[in-house]
Amino acid sequence: MSFSGENQMPPALDGLIDLFFCVFHQNDSEIPDLACLPDLFVSQALIIKNSDDDPEIYSPDSFLNSRNAIFASGTLRAFREWETSHTTKIHLGIAHRTSFYQKEGYLNGRFFRQNGVKFFHFVATAQGWKIASLMWQDDPPQWQDSEITQA
Repeated sequence: MSFSGENQMPPALDGLIDLFFCVFHQNDSEIPDLACLPDLFVSQALIIKNSDDDPEIYSPDSFLNSRNAIFASGTLRAFREWETSHTTKIHLGIAHRTSFYQKEGYLNGRFFRQNGVKFFHFVATAQGWKIASLMWQDDPPQWQDSEITQA
């Protein structure tokens, strides 16, 4: 099946985005199960967080490892992230999504709320839609004085 334009969104593409954002949700005492994360990407995908002067560049596996380390160490707790709006353009088997998001949680024991934008590029494969590349940049965080207690 092919799609073209902005108004014919394949349900599988929306489902892929929903899963991407939901996989990071964390209750205070749980470590999210990120094992499915590499399956959302093509094996040679490029993942880039643009921050400060040096972008952080990952493969799907190195991205998974870095996120597992942040959650396992307790550096990031009670985290959730969600899409607030988006624009998607699809042409046949390729797609681009501009995704505005908000996230919040406790980073090093301090509550923060932050907005940002992610640019997803997708490719339709025999296994369904996959993320071919992802770049994002966070806006400056909004810090609050409440702190989380360590369990």
